[in-house]
Amino acid sequence: MGITEWFIVLISVSSAWGFKSKAWFDMGRFTAYDVVHKKAYWKLISHLFLHADFMHLVLNGVVLYMFGKEVERYLRIQSNFGWAIYLFLLLGSGVFSSLYGLYKYRNQPNYHAVGVSGSVSAVIFSFIAAYPAEPLRFIFLPMIDIPGFVIGIAYLSYSWYMARRKLDNIGHDAHFLGAIFGLLFMFIYFPRLFVEFWETIGSFVPG
Repeated sequence: MGITEWFIVLISVSSAWGFKSKAWFDMGRFTAYDVVHKKAYWKLISHLFLHADFMHLVLNGVVLYMFGKEVERYLRIQSNFGWAIYLFLLLGSGVFSSLYGLYKYRNQPNYHAVGVSGSVSAVIFSFIAAYPAEPLRFIFLPMIDIPGFVIGIAYLSYSWYMARRKLDNIGHDAHFLGAIFGLLFMFIYFPRLFVEFWETIGSFVPG
């Protein structure tokens, strides 16, 4: 198995234990107050391995498997240390996507968050950075192939809007930051992708 599969296994086992053990769940969930005031720094990582419920876990696991295998394969082809780069992408994006919540809720002990969604967003946008024209099927339009960069723009816009409106309990800010991390990560590590990305988008613009 590759890192993607092992990561999903670890997430699944830890989340399943969290469904049964409140102590395990409470110890690992992201609580900005605990990180800042109690120096519980592990919570910046541990919350990735917990989920609110079974459907939350399944959705993240399926999407991570779909895109993660392709991103992992791409990184392994591009570098002998592709496995390490990919692992940093997974964990680094999880931390980065929590930074806004860490600042905003640092004095609110009742704010908690769990899930690997920030890392999943980073993986999706790493895929889009590498394959911007790759056709993807939007969940509401399953019969229509849409270029990845178009879905990416829609996703970023939606996450930004929902994060500002605060209409639900979903961590849209983490989704947005994770996506930004994925793009920047790929563009910084592989500068040619930045040029190719915009050239690809430009090819869709009528001349």
